[in-house]
Amino acid sequence: AVYQAIDEQTIVDKVMRGLAIPAGIVIQPGITGYAPELDTRLPFDPDAARALLAAAGYADGFDVTLDCPNDRYINDEAICRAAAAMLGEIGIRVTVAARPMREHLPRIEGRETDFYMAGWGAGTYDSLEHFSHLIRSDAVYNGTGYANPHVDRLIDSIASELITYARDAMIEEVWKTVREDIVYVPLHHQVIVWAMRDDLDLPVDSGNWPRFRFARLKSPS
Repeated sequence: AVYQAIDEQTIVDKVMRGLAIPAGIVIQPGITGYAPELDTRLPFDPDAARALLAAAGYADGFDVTLDCPNDRYINDEAICRAAAAMLGEIGIRVTVAARPMREHLPRIEGRETDFYMAGWGAGTYDSLEHFSHLIRSDAVYNGTGYANPHVDRLIDSIASELITYARDAMIEEVWKTVREDIVYVPLHHQVIVWAMRDDLDLPVDSGNWPRFRFARLKSPS
C-alpha cells in the first residue's frame, strides 16, 4: 500500500528536478547482480493502495513517524516530506522526523524506528554488500525486521561461492525474493551531477568524489 501510494515520477520531476531515475530495486546499475528487468516499479495506484490498507484492517489509515536524514542524500528531507504528503492521500498520517545522519543511523542500528529512509551504495560493486548490510536477518542496518532463513542461507553461500554462474544465480534469486516480499520500498537512483570549467579535464568517478591526480588543465587555444 505504501509503495503504490508514492508517485515516484513526481518526486523525480519536482523534488529531484529530473536528476534521478525511478527505481524498482535497491541496487544501482553497475553493481554485480543488477538486472534492468528487476528495476521496474509497481504502478502508482492510490486506489489500489487504499484497498490494500482496508484489506489489512486499516481502512481509516494510521499514524506513523517517518525518520529521515537531512544532510546525507540529495534532497533527503524534501523527499520524505513529499512522500509523507502522498501517503496522507490514502489515510496514512505521517510525521516526518528529520535529523542529521549521525543521529539518524543509530536509530536504524538500534531498531528504534518503524519507518525510515535509507540509501546504500556498494563500494565493492557487488550485491553481497547490500545483502550483508541490509537484507540478512542479523544485518546491522536491517531495521525492517525482515528474516527469511532461505535468503540467509543463500547469502552465506554467495559469500563463499567461487563459480561465477552459480553465484550469479543465487544473487538473482535473493533479489527476486526481496523484491517480491517488498522488504524495502524503492524510490530512485541519484544521478551524479558535476560542473567544471571548460579548461579543466577531470574524469567523473562513480564514487562521486574528485580524484585530482587525474586532473588536467587544458592549454588555451
